[in-house]
This record gives sequence, structure tokens and C-alpha cells, in this order.
Amino acid sequence: MIKRFTLAAMTVAMLLALAIPASAQSPGSAIQTCLGLYETRSQEIPGEGTVDIPGYWVPLEYDLGGEVFVEDLAIQSLAGCATTVRRGGGELPVPFTALSTLAVNSQCRLIEDMGVVYPYDFYGNPEYHAENRADCIFFLRSFHLGTLPPGGGPE
Repeated sequence: MIKRFTLAAMTVAMLLALAIPASAQSPGSAIQTCLGLYETRSQEIPGEGTVDIPGYWVPLEYDLGGEVFVEDLAIQSLAGCATTVRRGGGELPVPFTALSTLAVNSQCRLIEDMGVVYPYDFYGNPEYHAENRADCIFFLRSFHLGTLPPGGGPE
């Protein structure tokens, strides 16, 4: 009985594996992709000077009105990187719309570690006022998705 159940379970597992489309990446392969993206880069931060930023530097692809460009984004957590890569189908560059909440949360944690305290106005703009990490996630996600313009806001 146990052998028959094990054989049936293995057969079902193999059939399911064959039915999964190639674009559906396993969590393990997303983690492997991210491990290859980890490095520390020096970045110029306005008002801060040059800062070394460690992270999983994920190339995000943006399409702005037909103009496509790729920009690397530092994601500070392996889980944030892996969920973003997996949501993007496992291929690099990752569509910017695949940026996960875990990834944005890790960016908020990074800026907090760099000295940002709440309440905080992004870009010095009182319309971009964050009271806590949840607000930070909202604003950073909005900037990355293009639903809010970075900087001083609409002219």
C-alpha cells in the first residue's frame, strides 16, 4: 500500500512539474539568481555624499511611453530580491511592476539605517509626508511605479 501511494504521489508530482510553464520560476532558482547579484556599490546621495550601499542589485526595466531603460536597484533583503525576481518571471532585467513589497520594505529599512527618522518628507516635499514605515513603503513604491513623480511633485 505504501509503495503504491509513493509511486502515485511521485507520478502526480512529475506531471505537475511538466505542467508548470517555463516562466514560472522556483523559489530556489530565484534565490540563486539573487545570490549572484549581491555586491556593495558606492552611490552619490544628495546631502550625504558618497555612500557604500550593499544589496542585491536587481536590474529593473522601465517603459516610459515607449522609451525602455534599465536601472539597477539595491534591494537589501534576499527575500525581497527573490520575490521580485520570481514575480518578474525569473528573467533579468525584471519589469519594474514586479517590485515586491518585501523589496520596498527593505529599502525603507536601509534609509532608516542611514538616519531617516519619521515623520519624514521625501524630497523635502510636505505632500510626500511619511509618518511611519507603512507610509515609506507607499511613497517608495509610488516613486518606483511612476504613480508619483519624484522630487518636488507636479509643477
